[in-house]
Amino acid sequence: MIPLSAKALGKFSKIYCDTNILRRLHGYYQGTSTPFLENLNQWCEELLANDTDLCISVLCLSEFLHSFFVSRAKKFCEKKAVNFNDLKKFKTKHKRLYREFMRENLDIYKQLDEIIASYSFKLVYPTDCNRPVEEINTMIATGATDFHKKYPVLDAADSFHLSIAVYSGIRDFLTLDNDFEGVSDINIYTIS
Repeated sequence: MIPLSAKALGKFSKIYCDTNILRRLHGYYQGTSTPFLENLNQWCEELLANDTDLCISVLCLSEFLHSFFVSRAKKFCEKKAVNFNDLKKFKTKHKRLYREFMRENLDIYKQLDEIIASYSFKLVYPTDCNRPVEEINTMIATGATDFHKKYPVLDAADSFHLSIAVYSGIRDFLTLDNDFEGVSDINIYTIS
């Protein structure tokens, strides 16, 4: 993994941002101020100022929302003295409470939209290869499988992120996840 540096600025046209970047920027957006989050925000602003597209995928959005709702649901269930195992069980076992929980947390969609807009995130998917969607999906799934075989330390989601980035024509990837150490098919950058 390559630490992002001032020398690298201006060399990227696009950089794929892992879900952990979006999660941390959400913390910054919510007012959490740490030196690391200040640094992350500054790097993202520098990348944008140097005409770099910050790219995410639907997978990033899905992972972000899932982790947000799980975290909030745990807190909600603690307040209500309800046992929380996972989101799906909460939804099916406690329908009335789940609806109340969702009403209380609908603001996340607005927050996510504001974060995407403020950093001008671009949603990417390899649609420009003149193939039917089914073929593209198979191509991404096969690529993810190949990445997982080549780099067994990567989980399924990480393998899919790599595949989406590569098949979207993006050669640079920004993450805070050390599991990407040693990946050589794409340039892996991190923020220290």
